[in-house]
Amino acid sequence: MNLGDLMNTKPVTVRPTETVAAAGRRMRDEGVGCVVVTGPTRKPVGILTDRDIVLAVVAEGRLPEAHEKFLRELKLHHVEGQYAFVHAGLSRDALRLSDVHYALGNERPRSLLWQRNTIDLPHNLGVTVVYGHTPMPDMQVRWNLPFSIGIDTGSVYGGKLTAIRLPDETVFQV
Repeated sequence: MNLGDLMNTKPVTVRPTETVAAAGRRMRDEGVGCVVVTGPTRKPVGILTDRDIVLAVVAEGRLPEAHEKFLRELKLHHVEGQYAFVHAGLSRDALRLSDVHYALGNERPRSLLWQRNTIDLPHNLGVTVVYGHTPMPDMQVRWNLPFSIGIDTGSVYGGKLTAIRLPDETVFQV
């Protein structure tokens, strides 16, 4: 696989004069983890990542200590019975493995938090991977059993919050 197979050909851009808050909102709204900073001639002059923003907030001491501790200790995955829960997805390398605990324990945080294009691929992890982080404007649970279940169904757009009861896979919305 080449980079051209994965790269975004329409990157989100911001100007250096925009505020960090505006750039962060743009990343959130566009569903990306970074933006290209362009100068007056629209040529790229830099890149700003969600990590850059988080580190700047922490370094400035703007995050309460209890929140900082919570974020540092936050587990990015959980295995319960026949299910593995992740925020967004897993890398292709992780999906090639057969030991779910090894795969999750060695996965890059970026993949767990942002990887969206591999989660529905077949795998031999022995569990169904339950994920979100792929918002849909309407009620559309993405069933790909036995490999995955996607349940991020639109509350970001003002829609209902969705939950799924396992193992009977009953869907609830409020």
